[in-house]
Amino acid sequence: MEKTPKDILYSNIPASWYGDLWKEAFPSGNGKTGISVYGAVKKETVLVNHCNLWHWGKRSDIPYVSSAFRETKKLLKESRYREADPLIARALLDEGYEAELYKPCPVGDICIEMVEEGSFSKYRRSLDMSTGEVSVSWNYGETSYIRKCFVSREKDIIVLNIVSSVANPGVSVGMRLHETYRDDTVRMKAETDITSAMAGENLVYKAKERNGNSFGIACRILECDGNIGSEKECISLNDVSYATLIFKVFGIMDEVRTETEAVRILNSVKGSYKELKDEHARSHSMLYHSAGFDLHDTQECQRSNEELLYLAYNDNVQKELYEKLWRYGRYLFISGTAPDML
Repeated sequence: MEKTPKDILYSNIPASWYGDLWKEAFPSGNGKTGISVYGAVKKETVLVNHCNLWHWGKRSDIPYVSSAFRETKKLLKESRYREADPLIARALLDEGYEAELYKPCPVGDICIEMVEEGSFSKYRRSLDMSTGEVSVSWNYGETSYIRKCFVSREKDIIVLNIVSSVANPGVSVGMRLHETYRDDTVRMKAETDITSAMAGENLVYKAKERNGNSFGIACRILECDGNIGSEKECISLNDVSYATLIFKVFGIMDEVRTETEAVRILNSVKGSYKELKDEHARSHSMLYHSAGFDLHDTQECQRSNEELLYLAYNDNVQKELYEKLWRYGRYLFISGTAPDML
């Protein structure tokens, strides 16, 4: 089935929710590895997650509290629900049981910085839900730029493409620890050893927490029509009008445990950005198009998220908004779940 404008989310501004930019970022994922693209122009952030990477939780052995179960059962039979509710939890605490919920631990951020200076125009951020591809486009003067990325279902890698209408002054790509803008960040930095360095032609970011969690991201340049260098723990691309970079997550939470394995996988990847996207899109779109929801026939669904929400806030909810909310819910489910994954 071919995609239609109903399958595409548009935004005319970058993510802007202060302190929680991921809430307005556009996501892509394969149920295991996920990214959120903020959509900035000069300094872009792509947040990277893995479904099995969690931290800081704890759980002691469960003590023997059978008497509390018996008393709870007795109170429930007597319909004394309020009295029954806290008994087991209180008994566990009295016996010294301690537990703290595990928190999702972001793998890190991919950071892209454009050397180009000046005011930008014609900004557009979009998510093609039928392929899982996120695009950010804009102009600097007469020069047009577009960045595209997705998470491959077939190869479990992140694929990033940067295109400009003329060779641009330069782009730097690096990776770092993700900052949540909360106390978690302070603790994370204090308890984590972080390195980022070139390993041959690959850039590797690694982090290790005191609790034993070790994780990271390896990066390789797949295509580039300009000059490649490295500086300050970043890959630099100069006089480039076309480049494709691929990234592989590794660590204690994945079957690919080490940077060596991740680099080996990246070095084995062949093909262009288009070929990798087409390979991924075949399996993604089959899932996405397995159900449909249409409230009207028009194909002129080109309103941005901001426009649709503005109309809804002014008591003028469009059928287009209902359709896109339903499709986005399906997209999130498909992109965020996979067999045997969390």
